[in-house]
Amino acid sequence: MSNSNIDGVVDDDASTAQTEMTDVNNNNNNDGSTLMERGDGGASLPNPVEIPRSTGRKGSTMLVVFAISMLIVVVVSIALGVSLGTKDDDSSSSSGSMARASTAEEIQDYIVDLGLSSADTFLNSDVPQTKASEWLANVDPLNLRVPEKGVDRRTEDDEDAYHFVLRYVMVVLYYTTNGPNWRYQFNFLSGKHTCAWNGILLNSVGGFISFGLVCNNQKEAFALYLDAQGLEGSLPQEMAVLTTLKQLDFNFNDDLGGNLPTALCAMVDLLTLSIGYNKISGNIPPCINELTNLEFLFLPDTQLGGPLPSLVGMNKLQKIFLDDNNLNGDISTAFDALPELQMVFLEDNDFTGLIGPDFMKNNDKLVQFDASDNRLSGALPIHLLQFEQFQLLDLHGNALNGPMPTSYPINPNMLFMALHDNDLEGTLDPSIANLYNLFHLDLSNNTLGGPIPDEIGNMANLTYLFLGKNPFQPGPIPDTFANLTKLEEFSLKTSKRTGNLPSYIGSWSSLKLLDLDENDFGGNIPTEFGELVDLEFLMLNDNLLIGEIPDEFKNLIKLRAGFFESNALTGDMNHMCELGNFQELANDLDGNELLVADCINNVGLVACDCCICCDPNDPDDNGENSCNDHELITNLDPQWEFIYTRVRFDFGNDTRFVDRAYLP
Repeated sequence: MSNSNIDGVVDDDASTAQTEMTDVNNNNNNDGSTLMERGDGGASLPNPVEIPRSTGRKGSTMLVVFAISMLIVVVVSIALGVSLGTKDDDSSSSSGSMARASTAEEIQDYIVDLGLSSADTFLNSDVPQTKASEWLANVDPLNLRVPEKGVDRRTEDDEDAYHFVLRYVMVVLYYTTNGPNWRYQFNFLSGKHTCAWNGILLNSVGGFISFGLVCNNQKEAFALYLDAQGLEGSLPQEMAVLTTLKQLDFNFNDDLGGNLPTALCAMVDLLTLSIGYNKISGNIPPCINELTNLEFLFLPDTQLGGPLPSLVGMNKLQKIFLDDNNLNGDISTAFDALPELQMVFLEDNDFTGLIGPDFMKNNDKLVQFDASDNRLSGALPIHLLQFEQFQLLDLHGNALNGPMPTSYPINPNMLFMALHDNDLEGTLDPSIANLYNLFHLDLSNNTLGGPIPDEIGNMANLTYLFLGKNPFQPGPIPDTFANLTKLEEFSLKTSKRTGNLPSYIGSWSSLKLLDLDENDFGGNIPTEFGELVDLEFLMLNDNLLIGEIPDEFKNLIKLRAGFFESNALTGDMNHMCELGNFQELANDLDGNELLVADCINNVGLVACDCCICCDPNDPDDNGENSCNDHELITNLDPQWEFIYTRVRFDFGNDTRFVDRAYLP
């Protein structure tokens, strides 16, 4: 049944796919819509941003990653002469009275003889394999005849046999993952050639995104894209026959479960294995290292557990995303044999291991490394910062200990360093300013001492600077910090700061968060702070401030939370109650917007009709102000995959601010 003009395979003119939109089979989609017909301006599939995505911790970031990765996929597919769509539609209805070429029993015998499915499987009429054989025998409009010989596209020139097996496997996949309820059908179970079981979406920037099965010019399976299509169930072992696949993307199918099948290890040509954001559990198959051509391993936000299997032999692997799983085990030497490694994301697992001077020392192409929120120990791997292209180091939330480095290399590419919530000690060396292009530096919640270096003020690109919760040597905020005019978030909470609040902070026009809580600042609040028109969060509580809240604070039109308690402030701050976010607070103190000050039923040190009032004369059992627990610390856990995203602000158990996203 070989046919050189089979629908859906573009011989050598992949550019056709750039100008034609693919139509869906005659079956309507679940919501009644179809893919856009060519040039008729009809109903179309939604843009990628309209497709439901995981609502997990990285939901907003991965929407962007998904759109970017799909654009890349299309460019690669076109460059390799891959079919992205179908041409003329044909009937997907049953062949009626047409004599059928093969019976279901003949098809089952053939499949069992090839070893694709077991004979016992076909004893159950309700399993996907039996349904697939019956569909091929009784419904399939192509009415394919069972081939006479097996399938081995590498050594046998039998296109009919390969197509027959490919069709069977795709139908099994369809039924195994509840295909009738997929978001879109993409010609699956239509009368088209199996290589035409796909569709194309036009995204919001004018590019094309392919979905479904994509074949190369030899009509071999090249890619399988079923991202965010509502797949359920599990992946079938029959997929082992798809040994020519180079791209496998099943991301954002929240109800996809089961284990990762060992069938994936047979896909020896794979360049991309991308099955993240789902309920897949179990271990990563030990045979994963048989994928020696793999460049991109993407398995984040699943329920995978157990140790990371050996990756020895995967010499082409460039990017590993295994974050937000239940993986464990020692990773001290896990990546030593991966010379092409560029990105490693392991955060939010249970990995252990000692970070020493040899940790990843041979991975000199490394660009980004995130192993935050694990149980790693050892010292800061300063040698990674010497890699020429290294940009990001996130090891917060581990058990790193020992002194901070006595010197830092010059690295103009370094952008992001987060080491908070560890046990690092010692002093902060002035040479940290050699990382002069950092836009994010977080060293908070360690045991760093000594002075805060003036040289940090020379790091003019800093946008996010967190040094709080460290017992630094008492002293004022360095005058050189006046140069940090790009700051959007700044925290020196509980860092033994003294002196007056610097008036130059009022010139940081992009500032959104200022956290100076629990220090020994004295004097008046500078009126210049009223110039921070983008400020949303202001923590000046638990200091030695005196005087009144400046009248200029009426200009802080974006302010959403202000903490002023545990000071010696006086006067009337009702002018702040006129700010838009606080106008309703006098009657509702349960919202996300709040003001906190020392006031006793509005007649204490400060008069404020919209404040949560604290009583400085009524301390708790620890002698602290009873108004709050003094744990109002900003959540310093942003997301970083290709962009910086501030997922939320979290100031304690009762106050959460969501959907805050900023780009550098």
